[in-house]
Amino acid sequence: MSSNAKLYDEDFYQWTPQQAALLREGKWQDLDYANLAEEIESVGRRDQRELGNWLKVLVMHLLTWRYQPEVREHGHSWEDTIWEQRGHIAAILDDSASLRREVPVRLEQQYPTARRKALRDTRFVTTRRTFLTLLGGVVVAWSRAAIAQTPSKVYRIGLLYGGAPVANASPNGAALIRGLAQHDYTLGRNLEFERRAAEGHLDRLPRLVDELVASKVDVIVTIGYPSAFAAKQGTTIPVVAVNAGDPVGTGLADSLARPGGHLTGISDVSAELTPKRMELLKQMAPGLRRVAMLWNAADLGMTLRYRASEAGAQAMGLSVQALSVREPDDFDQAFSVMQRDIPDAILMVTDLLTLLNRKRVFEFAAAHRLPAIYEVDSLVRDGGLMSYGPDLDESFGRVAALVDRILKGAKPADLPFEQPTRFRLVINLKTAQALGIEVPPMLLATADEVIE
Repeated sequence: MSSNAKLYDEDFYQWTPQQAALLREGKWQDLDYANLAEEIESVGRRDQRELGNWLKVLVMHLLTWRYQPEVREHGHSWEDTIWEQRGHIAAILDDSASLRREVPVRLEQQYPTARRKALRDTRFVTTRRTFLTLLGGVVVAWSRAAIAQTPSKVYRIGLLYGGAPVANASPNGAALIRGLAQHDYTLGRNLEFERRAAEGHLDRLPRLVDELVASKVDVIVTIGYPSAFAAKQGTTIPVVAVNAGDPVGTGLADSLARPGGHLTGISDVSAELTPKRMELLKQMAPGLRRVAMLWNAADLGMTLRYRASEAGAQAMGLSVQALSVREPDDFDQAFSVMQRDIPDAILMVTDLLTLLNRKRVFEFAAAHRLPAIYEVDSLVRDGGLMSYGPDLDESFGRVAALVDRILKGAKPADLPFEQPTRFRLVINLKTAQALGIEVPPMLLATADEVIE
């Protein structure tokens, strides 16, 4: 704690839950900012990073508004900006049990990084004292905004997925919220989500699309090919699709440049990623000759993704053990095939079916000490060895940008499908040790995230 906070030393265990309660109740004006900045030891890294990212954005807005009035967006007040960031910080707190229990949050800790970025981006100078003064202004702005702000139109975005409802705290939901925030859309202020989920029963998707149409959403964001196909067939409401595979190959779009119809989104880049994924597997298993590829053959988007991966691996001189599944019972047959003819490594193409059966894949890989690579980093946090794939924030940031353009009048037919440009390598060291794999130091050094 800072020197001016010693009065709290003897009563820290009362002070901490008190501050947590104020945050939980949204009483921002009553927070003890001088000491709040100094205290927190046990917030999970991921939660702290997500919260920290929003605080850095908040700092940037504060500094910009104080010193660079000429760059302010026309019609966007300081209170608008602060309210937007406050909304996202509150959303993260609301969605995280650990933060609710263990705040206070390390607000002031975010200042150095934010200031360095501010100096690069806006070329002004400020001081720590100024920052703390500005934070005091935040409290006033938050309380004013809560009372006085009268937002205009509230936009309604439909979220359609074949699995469970897309929660705010889920990786996809949190990334979408962050992306929309960059375009001034905030849940509870000028944005609402209408969530529909098939819970694994894909035959329900057409009815769910009808429900979204009836609820008069402005745009639908779909996750996965089945959801995108159902939305394309069942409505003329603008659709932004993500994780749906190759949009041209699946017939979702006429071309990447001119999609046609009422659907656009983020396209697949599996052909480009396969060489890198195979190279990563070779570093984990230098004797790599044959790769088992597991995919959902009932999903056209994932079938095309598999074919692109297969072609890429074969172009590198590797043989491919093709393991198609269509339902949970098919995994046993796939495991039997691998058991009879053990591959050197596994690549799992990620869709709802393989995602729901990921633990079985983890267990098979562990039992046979096989390195496996996945397409999304959440699987590595869940026990997989490593992943290499598009950065979630960038992908959903692009989704949010497309949504923003549609809400401002653009037609999906005229908005080209975009491709990811930023990719992340995540490695789980605990899993590597359990498999008896020694991860090369150079590979660890290039990882974006290492789970220990």
